[in-house]
Amino acid sequence: MRTGGILLLVACVAMLACAGSSSPGGPTDGTPAADPGSWEIRSGLSVPRTENSVPELGGFLWVVGGCGATGDPVTAVERYDPAADAWTRWRRSRKG
Repeated sequence: MRTGGILLLVACVAMLACAGSSSPGGPTDGTPAADPGSWEIRSGLSVPRTENSVPELGGFLWVVGGCGATGDPVTAVERYDPAADAWTRWRRSRKG
């Protein structure tokens, strides 16, 4: 089987596996879900963006990449400290 066929097979299996799962809010079959907790608004990013990545590393959330309001790429990297509810723009040190 060629690589394209394998990728298609993997995608179909993933779709079938997800079809039977429940949504983050609970079951989709109409039965009531357990209390999923509550959401609260915390400090916002200093650079609004969409289509970005948000990995967790060392207890911090890092926001990397994405597109700004005009669709241009965002190069700023921001770190969120949930304990302090504070964002910091990460700047690379320039040595040399």
